[in-house]
Amino acid sequence: MCGLAVILGIILVLVFLIAKVIRNKNIQEGENELNEEDIIEMVGGNPVKIEVLPYGTKRNPVLCGKEERVEFTVIGWADHKMTQKVDLKFTDVAWSKSCPVGKLENEYGITNTYLTPRALGDRVIYAKHIPTNISAKTRIKVVS
Repeated sequence: MCGLAVILGIILVLVFLIAKVIRNKNIQEGENELNEEDIIEMVGGNPVKIEVLPYGTKRNPVLCGKEERVEFTVIGWADHKMTQKVDLKFTDVAWSKSCPVGKLENEYGITNTYLTPRALGDRVIYAKHIPTNISAKTRIKVVS
């Protein structure tokens, strides 16, 4: 009787493990079948991440000269892996900067132009998607 219980227990564990493997495989196949429209529909047409281009970091900023015009663009992404783009509305993106010197041409928009100051140094340009409160930044360095 004890041997029969052990055998039934082992069979139940094997059935449970096989069912789990099949379920995980079905989930992975379902994820692979999602296309761009499905992903964008899942996020409601809003981005989950935005990116400012050209992209500069503290270690590797966008280099520019004094009183130079630098054009920036915001891209919206429907996924964190940044593979599916989302169209952004002009009025949904607000711009700001870290320093009072220099000038952004527009307060809102998908693209913006920054007129660098005469003063040398590091600057940060911010873009914010207002409906989702998602923001991104890029760093520039005025070198000459």
